[in-house]
Amino acid sequence: KDSVLWHKKIQLPEVVRKNLEALAREARPSRNGDNKKHPVYNKPQLFPDISSRNVNEFFSEAMPGLTAKVFRTFHASTVVAKSLDAVDVTVTDPEYRKWEAVVNANMEAAILCNHTKKAPANWTSRKEKMRTRERKLKVQLDNITARIKNETLRLTDLRRQGREKKANAKSTAARQKIVATYRRKIERVKNAIERLKIREEKRRASLGKLKAQITLASKNRTWNLGTSQKSYIDPRVFYNWGKQVEYDVLEKYYSATLRRKFMWVRQSENREAELPEEQEAEQNLN
Repeated sequence: KDSVLWHKKIQLPEVVRKNLEALAREARPSRNGDNKKHPVYNKPQLFPDISSRNVNEFFSEAMPGLTAKVFRTFHASTVVAKSLDAVDVTVTDPEYRKWEAVVNANMEAAILCNHTKKAPANWTSRKEKMRTRERKLKVQLDNITARIKNETLRLTDLRRQGREKKANAKSTAARQKIVATYRRKIERVKNAIERLKIREEKRRASLGKLKAQITLASKNRTWNLGTSQKSYIDPRVFYNWGKQVEYDVLEKYYSATLRRKFMWVRQSENREAELPEEQEAEQNLN
């Protein structure tokens, strides 16, 4: 994998700055053996002999089982929860808005954990393809909207014609025939309008999702969302938020592999739902 430089400026206390300067003067290559593919092979290291195992041993002295990954998982999950709480998404919002909120929260976790990746070489062509698709959807949506307007005008005209012909009818039988004829015509036009409105809503949703995809793809093309999603975000944060807005995050955002990995989320929820019933039965027995 290609390594990616990480630049972040912070204001350090004076004693920390002096210690780092001293360490930098005495820095030596990391002991990575002959693994030339290692991203820091033969690069100066401030702490060449300290590994993640050493860090975790230090943490475990404070609390058994405490590791660097536990810290990262806690902070990544907290960032996701805050991002989801801050977003203005409700049950009635289209599905792509809920998907967008999830991706944005996932990206916040990737940024926090510095999970980076190399930007795709074909990004320019991919973006142009998405823009072309966006233009086509806009044309289709405009055409459908225009057809709805025309059919609505036609419906108004049919109703007017029906009223006029009914008023000018010479007999009861003629009026009944006119009413039946125009009822059928009006019903056909109303059905056509309903079908067009369904198509309009689908096109509008497709266009909204595509716009969200373009925006997010531009933001996260150098952030590796998969690493944080797979290993550093507690899936219950996404799952519980999804229940509030009626969006099954596990089913619609996670891959099949990750759904199997995090199957315990649903199973644990089912067990919690069954627990009060078991407790009630136990109390009745007592």
